[in-house]
Amino acid sequence: MQWYYADQGKSVGPLSEDDFLKLAAAGTITPKTLVWHEGMQEWAPYEKLSQPTQAAQPATSTGTGKCRQCGKEFRLEEMVKFGDSMVCATCKPAFFQRLQEGATAGDGNTPNADLMAQARTSLSGSWGLAVGATFVSGLINALAGAIPMAGNLISFLISGAMALGLIIFFLSLSRGGETRFSMIFDGFSQFGRALGAYFFMNLFIILWTLLLIIPGIIAGLSYSMTFYILADNPSIGPLDAIKRSKAMMYGRRWKFFCLQFRFLGWALLCIPTLFIGLLWLIPYISCTSVKFYEDVKGRAIEST
Repeated sequence: MQWYYADQGKSVGPLSEDDFLKLAAAGTITPKTLVWHEGMQEWAPYEKLSQPTQAAQPATSTGTGKCRQCGKEFRLEEMVKFGDSMVCATCKPAFFQRLQEGATAGDGNTPNADLMAQARTSLSGSWGLAVGATFVSGLINALAGAIPMAGNLISFLISGAMALGLIIFFLSLSRGGETRFSMIFDGFSQFGRALGAYFFMNLFIILWTLLLIIPGIIAGLSYSMTFYILADNPSIGPLDAIKRSKAMMYGRRWKFFCLQFRFLGWALLCIPTLFIGLLWLIPYISCTSVKFYEDVKGRAIEST
């Protein structure tokens, strides 16, 4: 079944049922959003649709099926169906937690426009906090770099921890958790891992760039999920995080490049504001990048 929903007076779709329900779980499609699929006489608010369409329903078929979360075989009557996915009762809470956090129940290829829409939804009502965190983080980095004589060294030493802290902040904000301003400093509690990741990422990118510019860009895209992985996996080391990022981004580098390129026009519009507009653009980019990470993380989990 193909779905459509209205966004600012425009029709968005067609969407598969999995993608549609994922957007609903992420808050992009709200109870008041007008939706339509073939067979409906007219557009209607999502809240007025029948309950079986909005939630996972118990399977009624006979036989067995494989749980999408754990991969084990179960009788179908012991599982629930979500779109085209079958999930066992044990894995159901974790499966829907991943969905609420933005991880896909499909193939990880959520359209970039939808990721941006999800980011705007997460930032709604939290713009002030996000702008403040971005400003203070950037100010600290700038002041560190301006210290006479030792500025470059100090900036290098704290950049990894500051980057990790900002990502921890936006991961929490994107997931709807209790987001505190102080989270931007949480990277310092993992100082060694953050510094190691920052050092090796830059080293590898520089080495690839010495060959040609393009390999350097590809390397940067390959390592782009490293700090997100560190934030979600406190027990792994920097090189392992870089390795996981490369695996996660395989086949998805171009998609992430196109996602970042979508912000070029907004960046150019920041020039007349003397770059003050970056205080709003950077949170938008950061939150959208989190949505991308959640999307490819979900696909990576399923492929392991």
